[in-house]
Amino acid sequence: MVKKVFSGVLLLTVLLMSMAARADTPYQRPTAPKFKSNAVEGYIQSQQQKFNSSELSSLFTRTFPYSLDNTIFQQNVDTASDISSLRTYVVTGADLQAMWLRDSSNQLSPYAFLISKDDRLFKLLVGLANSQAEFVLKDSFANAFIVPNGPQSSHNDDQTYKQYQQAAMKPPVFERKFEPDSLAAVLKLQRVILENTSTQQKQQLLDDIQKNWLLADNVIVELLSAWTGDFDDLSNPSNQYYYYFSRPGANALNTLVNGVGNPSKTTGLVRTVFRPSDDATSLPYNVPVNFMLASELKRLTTQYSLITNIDNQVTPKLIGLSNKILQALKANSIEGSGTSTRYSYELDGFGNRKFMDDGNIPSLLSLPVIAPNLYETNIYQQTRKQILNASTNPYFFDGSDSIQGGVGSPHTGPNRIWPLSLISQAESSADENEIKTLLAALINSSQKNGLIYESYSSSNYQDITRENFAWANAEFANFIIWLIEKHPNIVLKSQ
Repeated sequence: MVKKVFSGVLLLTVLLMSMAARADTPYQRPTAPKFKSNAVEGYIQSQQQKFNSSELSSLFTRTFPYSLDNTIFQQNVDTASDISSLRTYVVTGADLQAMWLRDSSNQLSPYAFLISKDDRLFKLLVGLANSQAEFVLKDSFANAFIVPNGPQSSHNDDQTYKQYQQAAMKPPVFERKFEPDSLAAVLKLQRVILENTSTQQKQQLLDDIQKNWLLADNVIVELLSAWTGDFDDLSNPSNQYYYYFSRPGANALNTLVNGVGNPSKTTGLVRTVFRPSDDATSLPYNVPVNFMLASELKRLTTQYSLITNIDNQVTPKLIGLSNKILQALKANSIEGSGTSTRYSYELDGFGNRKFMDDGNIPSLLSLPVIAPNLYETNIYQQTRKQILNASTNPYFFDGSDSIQGGVGSPHTGPNRIWPLSLISQAESSADENEIKTLLAALINSSQKNGLIYESYSSSNYQDITRENFAWANAEFANFIIWLIEKHPNIVLKSQ
């Protein structure tokens, strides 16, 4: 159940008073940011005095520009000869100096609504989409890549090219866990760029779409389509879409059974051997990942269909696969009956199912955000109630005393709650009191140094993991921008 839902106009003030007294010295923005956007700085300045809480204003001012300030490892916005030559490389944090496809998309996507006002920011995002496309063309199974002149991989013992009799990974691959949601994140970034460009910017993109994006999109859709196929075929080393991963000495979350994962029966869903957390799946069809794939394939198709003067033979493949996945979700993703009906988290097609949720995104809790209008509302609401209950979700942890309970992850173990899950819970709620409680908890959880982290302890906001988790800061800032649009009375002073 949702822990301690408060009501009344004093909610944020009451819940934030303790934070001010306990906060450590907060993070300060660097004097020499990695990239500076006039539009981002202007937006921050335009909102700072409007927030109804000084703590919220300060946290937004730190989190919204965090990725630009700290994680742009390399970019050529001011020197590229043309749009197609733009390259942007984004690291996931100071602790992990490599580029995750999923993280990098989520780190820069919150700026998309400003790109029509800032051409340099537009080029920065396009450069990231180009770099992602280039990486996908080099290895479409990989989830993370070495940035130019960045640290080499720490996973050189991984055995993941067995069909080539090569044990270690090949540069520029940093990690080669096949996570289909990473490919969905590539499609997402392309989509949000197209949704927010000016007419002139979209015209500038035409050549780039042909040279970079569509080539990668075709590789993505062909790979994902193949991975809806027969397990025995995919486990044959002679299959061009064969994938093998083994990490010597690793626990079950970081390696695959027999190098290829657990068997599955063909359902039309995309096999998912690693989750968004980078953990191995228990059963090889992850439902929220498939929802996100179906959604991004469909939404990118819509954007491409609005561009009439490109030679695009990929769009029919995108929408075709989206429809196939949606049909398979309708037929396979729901378990139980009556008021116990819910979406499974994972399944194998043989009748085995797993119910839980993970604080990472995509998750079952985040379905309204990652797959709007593609899920059954009543089934989702019943699923949501069971996700937010420790008796039905083994990774929901109640908080002690004043600590907000929430969804965690096998990735961080028992009694660790992910702020990402609180954001998903808030963005999927129609109850403003619940949203206010979760917002206050997020602000309180930042007390160690004034940022949003990977996780906090269910008994202590000061006990956190990953101080430099850029994605969480970006997701929080994006949440606040969403609140400004959808629920301004929660975050802004009354006019």
